[in-house]
Amino acid sequence: MAENYQDESKFVAMFSFPVDKLWNSRNKENWKLALDAYGEMIFQARQKELDKELDNLDLSAVKRLDEAGWYEFLKDKFMPWKHTVGMFRSKLQRFLREDYSDRHALDGLFRIKKQLLAFSRDNILEGLNIVTQVRGFAASSASALLAILFPEQFGTVDQFVVESLKHIPSLEKAAAVARIRSKDIKISDAVLVVGILRDKAEENSRDFETDFWTPRKIDKVLWTVSPRKDEKALKVQQSLLRRMKFLE
Repeated sequence: MAENYQDESKFVAMFSFPVDKLWNSRNKENWKLALDAYGEMIFQARQKELDKELDNLDLSAVKRLDEAGWYEFLKDKFMPWKHTVGMFRSKLQRFLREDYSDRHALDGLFRIKKQLLAFSRDNILEGLNIVTQVRGFAASSASALLAILFPEQFGTVDQFVVESLKHIPSLEKAAAVARIRSKDIKISDAVLVVGILRDKAEENSRDFETDFWTPRKIDKVLWTVSPRKDEKALKVQQSLLRRMKFLE
């Protein structure tokens, strides 16, 4: 534990959050602490703002969006939230501008929205395939859009979530997760991980006798405790671990 280290900077450099301990913890307060720490790991003010807005997204408002509104939502809200690296975000925004610059193309993008609102949310693969019709939307982006639209059924599958899962040797599907390339996530990988997030949300809700946990909340926890190299993030994780209680 952190108390064993006199040199704080040395501790930060050596620190790795025990993801497996949290995953197997039946202490509901540990999970709640990790979820609450999610916001502490977002350091840019604009990102915090976007995250709060999309975290409280009203699906009925999305349903009311017309062709232009849906396009602007993806370009100006979703992409800046999901893609924090400016170069990559700009590339995807350019794809949207180029591909949906006229009314006919906007109609095509709007049809994708209609498909999203109509598909069976039990079908992970179908949802991912619908979103990846949008140019530039690979598996990770697709899962993220599904997660903000349908947090009760979907979670984001990004490199941080995958790396956290790789640090859980007790995971039933650990061998399959280990084969995922976290910076090149495929549709089949996302199907696997969303299934894991769903199962964990159900397990937590059952064990803690609540309906609170969702796949989206599980992905937030995994994103928060994922292995990091950034000193600010490591300090947040260090503080989080100090507040947790694990049975030895």
